[in-house]
Amino acid sequence: MDHHLEEMLNVGFRFEASAEYLITYYLPRLIAGEQPQDTAECIHRADVYGEEPGDLAARFAPLHNNVNGGRFFFCACKRLKGSRSRWARGAGRGAWISQNRRAIKNDAGVKIGETMVLRFKNGGKYTDWLMEEHHRCQQEAVAGDEEPVICRIYVSPRAPQDSAARQESAAFRPRQEPPPPCPAPLVFAAPRHEPMIRPPPSMKRAPPPVAEPPRAKMMKDAVLVGPGSMAQQSCATAFKPPPPQPQCAPQQQVPTPVTETNPADEGDDYVEQFIKLLMDSLQQV
Repeated sequence: MDHHLEEMLNVGFRFEASAEYLITYYLPRLIAGEQPQDTAECIHRADVYGEEPGDLAARFAPLHNNVNGGRFFFCACKRLKGSRSRWARGAGRGAWISQNRRAIKNDAGVKIGETMVLRFKNGGKYTDWLMEEHHRCQQEAVAGDEEPVICRIYVSPRAPQDSAARQESAAFRPRQEPPPPCPAPLVFAAPRHEPMIRPPPSMKRAPPPVAEPPRAKMMKDAVLVGPGSMAQQSCATAFKPPPPQPQCAPQQQVPTPVTETNPADEGDDYVEQFIKLLMDSLQQV
């Protein structure tokens, strides 16, 4: 049945269960705590005696394709204190007033429950809100001071189009679900470059020692002179003058005959002495 109900609701049929089927099929399962499959949107759980019908109509959607805005609720009637046959049916500032009652029988003619028709009265005036209470037989359903029932609240078919009940029934607005968050823009990260592993720097070998060129033998008693000073000094001053010759005992001067000398001959003697002195210095080197 539940599977067929789902198919019918999907193709546009409306949920119009009979009083007998509500009492024998849905009500026992709801009392046992089992929500019949695919009826969560058809049978609501709410306290119809704690709120006015207009407030319930604003919270719960009517049945699909239902002209009178019918809504089904599963709730519990509360017994008045000190009474076994009277029930508290106050709702907000008004109350549900009983209009009539009829017995529900099965195919064998056995009474299985009853349906009570009530009308909502507010401020001393009746409204166009009607309700059907579907009860099981009292000896089977009543537990303490409460009796589980299935109620159908709807607008009277005789209500005018501008009726307040019709306006309240049409005031339902489905709760707007917040739109899903927009997905974050895709950000493509730059490809990661693996770090290059470089080999450790090789230890540079020290260059082999450069063999120094053989130095020239220095002349005994020679003075080392820098290149700058060598350029400034002459060849004669770069070397230490030869040591003085040992002096011999003075000889008796023999008077030489005075002769006339030529100035040109004296210049030649000086040149010969200089050349001789230079040759002696070179031989010592």
